[in-house]
Amino acid sequence: MKKLRDAKVFPHYVLGLLVLTNSTDRGFNQSVIRLGSGKMVVYRSPVTPIHDATNLSIPQLMTQYNPEDVDASKAVHTDTFSDEALTYGGLRSQAARAAWGLQKRLGLQPGNTLLALVNNSIVKPTHVVTIEEKLGTVQDALASLSLTDIKVLTVRCKVGNLPQFPEDVTGEGDSQTLPPYDLQGKSSKDVPSTICFSSGTTGKMKGVQLSHYNLVMNSIMMRASMPVRVNSTVCEVFFAPSVLAGMWVGAHYCGLAAFDLESFCRKSSELKVTDLHIVPPVALGLAASPIAQKYDLASLQRIVISAAPLKNSVQQLLKKRFPHTRICQGYGLTECSGGVIHEIDEDERAFGCVGKLFAGMEARLVDPKTNKDVPLGEEGELWLRGPVVMMGYVNDSEATKRTFSDDGWIKSGDILKLDENQNFWVTDRLKELNESIQMIKYKGFQIAPSELEDMLLRHPTVTDAAVCAVYDDAQVTEVPLAYVSLSPETAKLPSPEKQKVLDEIRSWMDGQLAGYKKLRGGVFHLQTLPKTPTGKILRRLLPAKLNEAREAKL
Repeated sequence: MKKLRDAKVFPHYVLGLLVLTNSTDRGFNQSVIRLGSGKMVVYRSPVTPIHDATNLSIPQLMTQYNPEDVDASKAVHTDTFSDEALTYGGLRSQAARAAWGLQKRLGLQPGNTLLALVNNSIVKPTHVVTIEEKLGTVQDALASLSLTDIKVLTVRCKVGNLPQFPEDVTGEGDSQTLPPYDLQGKSSKDVPSTICFSSGTTGKMKGVQLSHYNLVMNSIMMRASMPVRVNSTVCEVFFAPSVLAGMWVGAHYCGLAAFDLESFCRKSSELKVTDLHIVPPVALGLAASPIAQKYDLASLQRIVISAAPLKNSVQQLLKKRFPHTRICQGYGLTECSGGVIHEIDEDERAFGCVGKLFAGMEARLVDPKTNKDVPLGEEGELWLRGPVVMMGYVNDSEATKRTFSDDGWIKSGDILKLDENQNFWVTDRLKELNESIQMIKYKGFQIAPSELEDMLLRHPTVTDAAVCAVYDDAQVTEVPLAYVSLSPETAKLPSPEKQKVLDEIRSWMDGQLAGYKKLRGGVFHLQTLPKTPTGKILRRLLPAKLNEAREAKL
């Protein structure tokens, strides 16, 4: 039995956002603009245009507007670990109390940055953050933002005199609340709300700065594009990019603190989950694992796969396992506040596509070599424009400049094509002329080969290194694989001793890296790495890539 609670409840993903700081037109919607010798072809969403809200903060949207008349007692988030549920009314009241505590008890002021390091949970963070503690990728990310003076804001348990969240922070009763954040005449486009981290296209972890306008419009955009979720009986396993919009319109989310297939399937069955947003490895698990077959998942109405391209064979296998469930894909960017393309209507001809543009979005498909728009049906780099496009990368004006065209389009770095029914298809990632910044995509995470190569070169026996992606069919994802040149004395060792050195290098690397960056493809010896005359690594000529190319031809 779920316990509906309104006291001492504050979802962490709202904490990060409250920092003080339907109809469709089936006609093909595009514009052709003549540009000298060429032309710009702009594709627009088939969904009815949406209201442009430039005067609302996120708290104002969430607390002052209830367009679907969602009942205050309706559960909008269930913690699957504790079976506790947060109601629509509780979300609004506790957000106001937590905001009061952040300002009055912790001294948070407009312009401050709050880091929430948490599992998927309603109640509280689960980690103590101190300046002395090694935080891996978080530490690197904070350094990139010039945040060197880290202060403890919240803790799970009492540690000395440190404040405990929410017990020592959240306000008590209606008298200890803050009104929704007022922009005080500023445009919401100019007021930062959130920093999300993205690897981007240059290989360095960057802070993506999103405005109140970005996330308000993301919610409005998703409401217009996906009316099936509006104040419905949809019950969806937690999916971060859509949770804010979902709660605003009264959708119901179920949060798993950590993923394992058994718990995922068991809770989905117990809660009669109707919608799943998953990544390709989970899709394969649902389709083929005997674990998934143990549970009754007949309640599933829709499964959406995103974060990385899904092989058609896996999607077919999933459809065979769930013949009465709609199986589709989606596409998005952190730099665009989450999803921007999704299957809006069910179309058997579109099986395998990522869908149509969300309301309010515009797109171009551009030849990355010439920057000229490609004809309909041909492949090009996806360029996007719309209300959800980021303000820019924090403290990285050069990366921001590289990511945008001169006339304001954001370059996705992904190669797509568009068919005559306005469906987009992901075909590849952009093959940069400088191959050193070609990204590896592991289960939705992006990994920069150059970062792993730099780390390998710190090992005393490694004189040169090259990292590339190889596809792991068992995991349905790319994994990083490394080739290393060894010091002369190490290179001369007999094969068994040399293998021990390679194993030691891999073990050493695992201890230096975040879990998703581990060299799951292995570490191999290659004394002479393929390079250009100017010294750039030719990844396509590495043995693993040559082998992939041979298999593709077969």
